[in-house]
Amino acid sequence: MRMLLVILVLTSCISCAKRAPLPESDLEFISVGRSEESALLDVRFSSNTDLLRFFEEKAGQNQVGDTLICSLDKNGHFDTKQDLVRYLEGEVAEVESETSGVKHFYSAEVFAVYTPDGGTLSKFISKEQLLSVLGVREDLACKFRTAAYSYGPYYSNPMKVPASAFTHAIEQKREQ
Repeated sequence: MRMLLVILVLTSCISCAKRAPLPESDLEFISVGRSEESALLDVRFSSNTDLLRFFEEKAGQNQVGDTLICSLDKNGHFDTKQDLVRYLEGEVAEVESETSGVKHFYSAEVFAVYTPDGGTLSKFISKEQLLSVLGVREDLACKFRTAAYSYGPYYSNPMKVPASAFTHAIEQKREQ
């Protein structure tokens, strides 16, 4: 009986153990251009942290799902991807780093998605629909998202991207 009590106490202590706090990641917008090889839009940005090795450096864990997510919804702000109905999303890749290691530079080729039912069903948004949505927005809030097994999802601080930067890149692509 005592052994069972000890096991229960240890189990509850382990489940309440705090994880190491993670630092905030700040993103800085650089540009939006057109992808050379596809119909996707290429978003360039920098960060004060190494986003692609974030959990490895901060918690000694592997991470999955390195994406940039930009809200197309009216309020523009979101805590998680599941909060969004319309958004831009794309996988993040490192494009170059300064030798000082102070900033890291990234690219994400994003596509527009509409999830009317909270994420079960997803549809691509056409260029015309995307231009219509961008036409009524001043800027879009974008966040880097990744995850690690014992931490769950991690979102960076929001980065403001002018909606006109996306519009300009789409219209450039149409002209060619």
